[in-house]
Amino acid sequence: MNIAILLAGGSSTRFNFNVPKQYCKIGAKYIIEYSLLALKANVQIDKIILVTNHQHLDFFQPIVKKHNITNVIEAGKTRQLSVKNALTYASKFKVKNVLIHDSARPFLNQDLINKAFLAIENHVAAIPVLPICDSIRKINKLSNKTLDRNELFKVQTPQIFNFSKLLECHNNIIGQKYNDDSALMEACGHTVNIFEGIEDNFKLTNYHDLDRANKLISPKISYRVGNGFDVHKFSNPKEDATITLGGIKIKHNKDIIAHSDGDVLIHALVDAMLGSIACGDIGDHFPPTEEKYKNMSSEFFLNKANEMLNKNNAEICNIDITIMCEAPKLFKYKNNIKNNLACILKISSDKINVKATTTEKLGFLGREEGIAVTTSIMVKKYEP
Repeated sequence: MNIAILLAGGSSTRFNFNVPKQYCKIGAKYIIEYSLLALKANVQIDKIILVTNHQHLDFFQPIVKKHNITNVIEAGKTRQLSVKNALTYASKFKVKNVLIHDSARPFLNQDLINKAFLAIENHVAAIPVLPICDSIRKINKLSNKTLDRNELFKVQTPQIFNFSKLLECHNNIIGQKYNDDSALMEACGHTVNIFEGIEDNFKLTNYHDLDRANKLISPKISYRVGNGFDVHKFSNPKEDATITLGGIKIKHNKDIIAHSDGDVLIHALVDAMLGSIACGDIGDHFPPTEEKYKNMSSEFFLNKANEMLNKNNAEICNIDITIMCEAPKLFKYKNNIKNNLACILKISSDKINVKATTTEKLGFLGREEGIAVTTSIMVKKYEP
């Protein structure tokens, strides 16, 4: 039996984004999906073990379900420990070879996987490498000199190993850290075979690498706009009243009268999201006549609308929100609303703008009888 370990537990600290890079999208798919699909398509791989971070549960659960991945384990604190966890889990199977790949390299293809299996024949370890074309300098406090690039190579994944030998090395190496498993095998006295990698199999390290990745995918893209508007009436004045806007509780002298929690901001946003993909409105999907939605948190509606965006291969470009009321004053809550919405939608907070205004005492809003929100959204839709 041959297994593949797909490492997806990293937190992407260098990616400068509030979503782990493996759960960002390139075209219509999440980055992690490209590697999963490539591994699943290869006839030489019998099982896939996905190594994830429990803090990313909301991100990976839908993907695991979609692709029917049953072997999912928790990552360690380091890449090395993550691999060891996966190897220990896999020891219950009768494994000959193990292929290890980083989910941050989405352009894995069948040719590279097949090269790996050829390279492991009569060896215990094999890795893909590429020559370095640029001049290389070594610069530190003691040195500033050009190195011979003919002796230097870039190392990629997938890397392939004899399973029992690699597990033995991981169990014997205690308290020592290595950049990858090939370095660990060398430290244990094993020779590592090499085979030719591919230039497109690059690792996404920072957010700008997404531009390069999207150019390789070359998806057909259309841009859609959606608008939403909602209004809710205030109750009579009462003590200890609160209203909810964007999932944030705000003290006020009146409640909002509504069937659900009355989050007028999220209701308007859901309408805008549905409008951008031509999927009706909030009342079509969550009728106020249905008892099950009574007092329901509006975050439920927002999550469902976001799922519909994902199913329609649509990605949020930006959201612009205007809240209209005389009271309460919302200046100090705007950032909290913005950050909470970004967290729920799993997007960067710089894609959301929240404004608050009054109607200069005019109309029902000016008389403090209610509150209204208007929302605009632009989405990028990847066509199949």
